[in-house]
Amino acid sequence: MERIEQQLGRTERQIEQLIRIIAHLNERVIYLEKKTSDRHWQESDIMQFVMKR
Repeated sequence: MERIEQQLGRTERQIEQLIRIIAHLNERVIYLEKKTSDRHWQESDIMQFVMKR
């Protein structure tokens, strides 16, 4: 039973990490969408920005 509780704790932490990662990626997507609407960036510019991050 204790082992199951430990696994659940780990799973919860992993889910929280994934939620943070997804939120961060979502912010980046929104930022890039705003950039592309503000200026007509070329695809190469967007790829360079993504790779720098």
